[in-house]
Amino acid sequence: MGIKCKIADLNVNVDVQCKKLAAQAEKYAFDFRCEPDIKVIITQDQVKRYQQRYPEASLDTCAYLLSGSFFYRRLLNFDGFMIHSSAIEYEGKAYMFSAPCGTGKSTHTDYWVQKLGKEKVRIINDDKPAVRFMDGKFYCCGTPWSGKNDASNNVIVPVGALVFIERSEENYIRPVKPGEILKRFFPQTVRPSEPEAMSKLLDLFEKMVKEVPVYVLGAENDISAADFAIKNIVNKEGD
Repeated sequence: MGIKCKIADLNVNVDVQCKKLAAQAEKYAFDFRCEPDIKVIITQDQVKRYQQRYPEASLDTCAYLLSGSFFYRRLLNFDGFMIHSSAIEYEGKAYMFSAPCGTGKSTHTDYWVQKLGKEKVRIINDDKPAVRFMDGKFYCCGTPWSGKNDASNNVIVPVGALVFIERSEENYIRPVKPGEILKRFFPQTVRPSEPEAMSKLLDLFEKMVKEVPVYVLGAENDISAADFAIKNIVNKEGD
């Protein structure tokens, strides 16, 4: 039977033997009675083959990672994709902070929580939020594939901005340059191998860049970076 879920406004049946995913999917449980939009099916043979490539990872971790990749590839059929990022909701909008592992994107969103308060900032997903284009808008969606700390909420929030973070000794912000967009985006998403699917992914991201403010943020490793980002991203929207 698997686990029935509502993820990114889609009916999803998750048929995967994975304790971590089963626990993190509880808040997404939804007992739909129709055919699922997406069936996430990962066999134990697939998990074992994956572990041969990454022997340092447990079988449960491998199943978790494979199931996420499976879901996000199918999400393209519903005008959706993943951006490796820490995504938060503030004042009804989603702010997504993307960067390579170890750059400090989760630390940066933690500073937003410290600056604005837990009652005003909600984590959407701290690792792999889904993005969907629905009714003419881009939305950031929580998913159970949310990293080692399972920081996610089953919410769907209009995207306010996408921000690519890089480490810096001083805070700065600038719009992303057209020539660097794909260089920054490609390493932070699931890239399909099929040409048709890749074309659709590129079309969706090109549309997102036109509809949503996209920035590069040079961030110091302290709370001043959050204060700087809020003033130059959130407050700028209200000008």
